[in-house]
Amino acid sequence: MALLAHDALEDALAVMPVGLVLRHVNHCHAVAARRRQREAAIFRNLREKLVRKLEQDARAVARVDLAATRAAVLQAPRRFNIVDRPAPVAAAGEAVVRISSTAVCHTDLSIFTGEHPGVKYPVVLGHESTGIIENTGEGVTGLKNGQHVIINPIISCGHCDSCKRGEQQLCRNAGLFGREVEGSMCEFVHLPTRYLHALPDSVSLADATIIETLATVRHAQNRLNI
Repeated sequence: MALLAHDALEDALAVMPVGLVLRHVNHCHAVAARRRQREAAIFRNLREKLVRKLEQDARAVARVDLAATRAAVLQAPRRFNIVDRPAPVAAAGEAVVRISSTAVCHTDLSIFTGEHPGVKYPVVLGHESTGIIENTGEGVTGLKNGQHVIINPIISCGHCDSCKRGEQQLCRNAGLFGREVEGSMCEFVHLPTRYLHALPDSVSLADATIIETLATVRHAQNRLNI
């Protein structure tokens, strides 16, 4: 085919003015360039449509995954039920966390056996917990989807004198995540991001559940100047 085209060009040069041949060649190049531009535009449009479709499908899958969730509800001392619930939704300033690991401490044990005073059943246990950010609400900065976090279980009011001093751990109206506030023995939780602390990749989610306990010990050591 290339040989035939070459022969045709040689024949044309033999009988046609060079200028006319060059104009014809330039015209062919221009037509080919416009055709390539049209094809590129078609492929760009197709790619954009495919990307939008993939994004829509991903959001649909996320909605299906988060359409319902399960929780281990302690209905009464020594009686757990697995309950289906609507999935949590992150409000402004909040994040939904997919729970990865939850440690069990003596507080959980005493709530389970009914020995812990003042607990209102049913309750979802779990306060030494880690997880992965599933999604965030409006205005959230510093945390992103897929990030590993540990949960601060002291849920403070934000209004009392201790909270205003920045000592939320001494909040006069505080509740414990997993006691006064439903805890982490479920698939997803949603919390204000001030209770979520990013974890380094070098620390596993299971190992990190002990950080809350270690923090308590370290605080005591600091107070005693140990």
